[in-house]
Amino acid sequence: MAEGLANHLGAGRVEAHSAGTMPFGVSRHAITVLEEIGIDISGHYSKGLDEVPGSFDLVITLCDSAAALCPAERLPGPSRHWSTPDPSFVDGGEEAVRRSFREVRDRLAGQIGALLEETLRDGGKG
Repeated sequence: MAEGLANHLGAGRVEAHSAGTMPFGVSRHAITVLEEIGIDISGHYSKGLDEVPGSFDLVITLCDSAAALCPAERLPGPSRHWSTPDPSFVDGGEEAVRRSFREVRDRLAGQIGALLEETLRDGGKG
C-alpha cells in the first residue's frame, strides 16, 4: 500500500519502491482499499529487498519485524521507522480486516503526505 500511496501522492515528484523481508504477495484487501480512493495497485507484486533498484534518498521501514531484521546501519541510505500494524492479522472476520486495511491506508496517506510536504519544503532533502 505504501508504494502505491507514495507514487500517487507524489504525483511524479518521487519514485517509491516497496519490498518486504518475507514477501508473500499483495493482499486483495490492499488492492480493494486503495481502489476505493482511486489508486490501482492490481499490477503490483511482492518483492524482496534484493529486487528494488539502486540507491535511496530515504528508506522507511513500516513493521517492527522489518526494523529488527534490517537495522538502520544495514540500510542503503538515510532511514526512518513508522511502526505500522499489519492489518492482515486483525481478528473479527472479513469486514474487520478490511476496516483495519482502511485505517492503515489512511494513516500511511497522512504520514506520506506530511513527508512529501517536508521534503518539498526542504528542497528535496528527505
